[in-house]
Amino acid sequence: MTDSTIIKNGHVYDPINNINGEILDIIIKDGKIAEKASVGAKIIDASNMIVMPGAIDIHAHVSSQSVNFGRMFTRPHSQSLFTSSQIGQEYIKQGYTLFIEAAVTAHLARHTHLEFQDIPFIDKAFLVLVGSDAHVMDFLKKDKIEECATYISWLLKSVKGYGLKLANPGGAEMWAWGKDIQSIEKKILGYDLSPLDIVKGLVKVNELLNLPHSIHLHPNQAGRPGNINTTIQTLESIQDIDKSNKARRMELLHLAHAQLHCYGGEDWESFESKSETITDYVNLHEWVELDIGQITFHSSTAIFPDSAYAYYLAKLANNRWISNNIELEGSFGAVYLIFSPKQYVDAIKWTIGLEIALQVTNPWQVQLSTDHPNMGLLTDYPKVISWLVSKLARDEIISTLHTDAQNKAILPYIEREYTLYEIAIITRASQAKSLGIDIQRGHLGIGALADVVVYNFDPKANDPSKEFKLLEKALSHAEYVIKSGNPIVQKKIIDTNVFGGSTLWVDAKVNEDLEKKTLEKLEGKLERYASINTPNLSVDSSYLRNSEKIEIQSEL
Repeated sequence: MTDSTIIKNGHVYDPINNINGEILDIIIKDGKIAEKASVGAKIIDASNMIVMPGAIDIHAHVSSQSVNFGRMFTRPHSQSLFTSSQIGQEYIKQGYTLFIEAAVTAHLARHTHLEFQDIPFIDKAFLVLVGSDAHVMDFLKKDKIEECATYISWLLKSVKGYGLKLANPGGAEMWAWGKDIQSIEKKILGYDLSPLDIVKGLVKVNELLNLPHSIHLHPNQAGRPGNINTTIQTLESIQDIDKSNKARRMELLHLAHAQLHCYGGEDWESFESKSETITDYVNLHEWVELDIGQITFHSSTAIFPDSAYAYYLAKLANNRWISNNIELEGSFGAVYLIFSPKQYVDAIKWTIGLEIALQVTNPWQVQLSTDHPNMGLLTDYPKVISWLVSKLARDEIISTLHTDAQNKAILPYIEREYTLYEIAIITRASQAKSLGIDIQRGHLGIGALADVVVYNFDPKANDPSKEFKLLEKALSHAEYVIKSGNPIVQKKIIDTNVFGGSTLWVDAKVNEDLEKKTLEKLEGKLERYASINTPNLSVDSSYLRNSEKIEIQSEL
């Protein structure tokens, strides 16, 4: 097989390199985008087709231990929790070449790496849950930011994680007492520390370590009416913190599944969208970005790294649920959910995600997500994209919604339609910059990894806003997908003989003496309070099929 390929005459969309639909040739050599092809290079004719970099899913739940609990709990007919093999195949055929598992506790990271081994084709990374970590809270309540940063550095390196996830900060500790957080300024039981203190402290830690991705935040009070006040208060609490000037990203904070965090009203009867409040804030503050967490109308076993919220949903829906607490680190809950367009609340939630995406002025602050499997499925991305590029497509769905939702939503009055260039931003380029990997991924410039997708849709002959069903069909199964130079999908056929895929993780270097002193204290605490010690917590590199370490020099 030749080591070189030329993708000829495609309409290229590559926002990082400011290429907007120009007809160009993309040359691949030795797994990277190159300037010149080898003699005898393979030719792929992409005439009248779209060519884009590989897509990136920045927020999904597909490979943590909590997903396994969900699989055991799920109804037999539920198709929302795919097997490892299905995950790789469903992602790759849509042109996705990297996903981020959004919530993994350090104790169970080994399981995630084992899942990663079985997911074919694409690259992976995960975020470590630290918002209710007992060691973090101990450091923060004593205002020991540098020691906390040292511990976090060691934790990421030990479990081979990529970044930090905060889900309902402090909530798992309160849940252990059978309680939920009612105020983000009130102290957590057993700690002279509030949820706001945790958020502010860990943002400082993240910046001190110069981590490539900003704090990935699932704020308190997720999914409750009136939670917009909590969301805005949380954002305002960190706006004066200095961002690292060494990290490639622009952001200080990533707001996860934003749709869940901009609800108005005092109860479900007065429930309303507050999408304009959150988008007005984002439009004024370039340091915050978000993924939308778009609802689709489906049934699913939803998995949340927030047991209190899962319990809340189970009571609300009068449905069964399951919970799993991880010692000293966090909690998970799973609950069966059904989203219906005829249900007023579900219908408004559907409009909120789209309203957010359409009202944030700068698409570089937006990232497409369905929070798989919670709000929608990873297989729903083509459908969601059709709603973003076409008001006609949105109006078709709006006409089927609960009448009150049709009358109260602002979505019917939003005229904006995304361009294909903007779609390339919110599915590829924005994520790559957010994760600090935009040198090698998320674009088609010389030297980038050859993650290239070809979709059979002619943007000159077809207006996406009118031919949205054709676009959705094309995005649902790419004509060609090349991963790191290897052809995985050719003429819509997946080559299952190619496995591939790397695991990305971060090693943030800190002062060795500070790390030694911090770990000595930590080992004593683990021996006294935990059932696992530091050597057993560490994940050996042999658990990673293809390890891709990203070294960062911290400020410590």
